Order: sequence, then structure tokens, then C-alpha cells
Amino acid sequence: MDSMDYHELMPGAEACVKHFVKATERDKVLIITDKPIIAEALAYASNKAGAQVIVFYLPRALRPVKQLSEVLKSVILESTVVFTPFDTMEEEFPFRREIVALAGEGDGRRIAHMMSVTPNMFTSQGMIALNSREIEKMTKLTEKLAILLSAAKEIIIRSASHKETKLSMDLGGWSHSGIVSTGYIMKGSWGNVPSGEAFVIPKKGTASGTIVIDLAISGIPITELPVAIGVTNGIIDFDSIKNGEMLKEFLKRYRGYDARTVCEFGIGTNPKPLFTLATIEIEKILRTIHIAIGNNAIFGGDIRADVPHTDMVINRPTVTIDNLQSTNKIDIIEEGSIMEDRIDAFFRVHYTSFLGEINGSATVKTIRDVWVEDKEGILYRCWKDHRGNELRIAVGDDDTARKVKKVWRCIDSSRQEKVMVILKKFEKMYGGDSKLPCQLLNTLEKFGLIEISEPSVQIRSL
Repeated sequence: MDSMDYHELMPGAEACVKHFVKATERDKVLIITDKPIIAEALAYASNKAGAQVIVFYLPRALRPVKQLSEVLKSVILESTVVFTPFDTMEEEFPFRREIVALAGEGDGRRIAHMMSVTPNMFTSQGMIALNSREIEKMTKLTEKLAILLSAAKEIIIRSASHKETKLSMDLGGWSHSGIVSTGYIMKGSWGNVPSGEAFVIPKKGTASGTIVIDLAISGIPITELPVAIGVTNGIIDFDSIKNGEMLKEFLKRYRGYDARTVCEFGIGTNPKPLFTLATIEIEKILRTIHIAIGNNAIFGGDIRADVPHTDMVINRPTVTIDNLQSTNKIDIIEEGSIMEDRIDAFFRVHYTSFLGEINGSATVKTIRDVWVEDKEGILYRCWKDHRGNELRIAVGDDDTARKVKKVWRCIDSSRQEKVMVILKKFEKMYGGDSKLPCQLLNTLEKFGLIEISEPSVQIRSL
């Protein structure tokens, strides 16, 4: 590795500069690093794009760095782009958290979080060195999965390799948004590089079952795997851990339940081959999923204690979710293979799948931070994830997405309305009985655009 020249790292460095942060001559680039060869490649690519460049080295003699200094904070705030290619240490989690928290401060900046990256990741075959075609394909898949994770409620993880694995959790069913991580970082935000994953925060306290971690655990050598863990009410049962002495030692260093709380579920989408054993790379590759424990405030969760975010990666899993239009379950991942056709079919539902009856005194209200767009006659549900990425999905198949616009026009988004009021508006505008608008209202609720107060007994509206 010492014999490598920074020119060999230029494919990855140029992908970072051109595609991930889109640096230009208007940018001030800061590189915080303990890896001279990577810093040299990133500096060269940034300078080539016309940006000003500052390199801030972290001396080994002063590690671990437990707190962000005022000097470095000032330099970060004066920068528009920040790269952080330095080795991660467990004790430095608060330091890294302080850095990414500055993404939205002041005028905002793009922060590429690059913990423990290696030179090999930047070479032409490395996970960071994605070309335009690969980025486009990965982005489409990642967005599709993030939309699915936004809609899914219950999710079940199994493994053909480890029969004891069966872990379920509640994702909330539109109450949480899936998050897109493709490496692209917009102003006022941060993201991991290398990247390639769709992930979501599960409802706290809902994960339950057993899972065998067979590919990676942050900070633990791969030689210590596999490790079996039991989860109850969202928390790892310490006594259930099998073949995981290092994991136990890690958990003993933190008090309370936060360090053992399941805080993330993610799916890898990066098509590049694996070159290192770094968890940040392993969790991104196709055919893997991961759960995480510990801090998730860094991407919108409520676990804010000073405990590290610890990823655990599973190889070739089968993942099952609830069906949008029935009580059946569907496998959206089979032994690591993402079933894109099933994901597409998940949303292409017809309004006739839903009830044509709603209590007329029930109340309808629209959901905050969600909006609709009419594109070529098709109604889309639109929203933004925690990183600011805009996501959208057609509200059902083409026939449904065209018809559902009619009932949407009858809903006053500024206030709550009774179902009977909406039905009268619909009848006045379009005629017909109450069955069609009730089916369309139920479709809107299934797509998380409205909430309908649940009547104790369903009766015909009109």
C-alpha cells in the first residue's frame, strides 16, 4: 500500500469531487485526514475543479480526538465542502458527530463522512470509484428501496445460512421516511462515502427475535464472526449473545439501554466488489442488509446518548414485508437478491382493492411534510427524506393515479373535514354514489397522504 501513487486513487477522488459533492471554482474544500495519499488525491481533484483546498492533518500522537477544537470548527464553518478520510476510533465518536452536525450551520456545507476509508477504495475497481452509469443505476435502486421502506410496516429478516435467524420490527408504515444514501451530498447535509444504501429508523422498541451477524460488526474483527444475538422490545438481550465476547466487552463499556437499542435497518446497493474488511464498505455492497444499535440522532432519530452507532451486517438474507393491499406477506429480498419486480408491483395497486365504505362522521386530515404532484395526468405522493432527497411514488396504477385526483380536489388540506362533507363535494363535482370516493379515500390513506379517524363500526356513508 505504501508503494501506491496518488494517481492510482484519482478514479475515486474524481468521483467524490465531480459526482458526490460537485465541487466547483466557487468552493472552499477542507480535507480532515490522517491518510496523506488519499488527501493528496482529493486535493488534486478539488484543485483541478478550481476549488480552494486546505488539508488539516490529525497527528497520531494526539489521537484519540474527543472534542472538536475551536480552530478546526472555525475552518469547517469557513468551508463549503468537507472530506473526512481518517481512521475511526470508538473514543472519537463525539468528535465525528460534532463535525457532521456542522453541515447545516450558517450558510451550510457538504460534508463527505469518510471514516476508515482505504486507498484501495479509490482505485478504479474500488467502491468509491463509481462512473456516471453506475451511479445512475445505483441511485434508481436506492430510491426505489427507500420509498419501499417508507411505506412498509412490519419487516421480517431470515437467513438460509442461519436457520435460527428470525428478526421482526415495525417500520411505521409512512410514519418514517426511508433515507437515500448514494454518495451525493447536497448543501447543508452530510453523507457516508463510500455509499450505496437505503435505510430507515424502525419504531423504537419493536424489534424482536434472533439474528446471526455473519459478515461484519463495527469495530470487531471479522474473525470473531458469526455472532448470534437475541432482541426483545428493541433491545439486545446481553445474555443471549453467543460467540460474541468482544461485542459483550464493547457493550459493557456503556451504561443503560441506548447502546443496545436497534436504531436502523438498511439495505446495501453498491455494485462494486469488496476490497477491504471495513464495515463502512461491507454494509454498502449488494446482497447484504444491516441493522445497527446505538446513536441514530445523526440521521434524525431520538437516541442521542454518547454511544457509538454500531452497524451489524448480514449476508444473503431473505426479507419479508407486509403487503400494501392485502394481509399477505411478500419477499422483497430472497437470499440477497433484491426482487425489483415485486417492489414495483407493491405500489401498482388498483383502488378497487380497498373498501368502498367509510363512516360519514369520520374525519380526514392531510399529512404534514407530504405533497402531491400531477404529472401527465398521474398523481404522485412526494416528500423529502432526512438528507433532503426528494422521493415520489405514483398513487397506485395508472387508472388509480388518474382517478384519485378527483377526490384529492375535494379535500381541504388546510383543515380537518368530515368524510360526509368530502363525499358531498365529490357527488356535486362528479356525480355517482359513495363507493368510488370511499375507495379513493382509502387509497390515499394507504399511500400515507391522509389520515382517516377510525370508526368503531364501518357503515355505508350514504
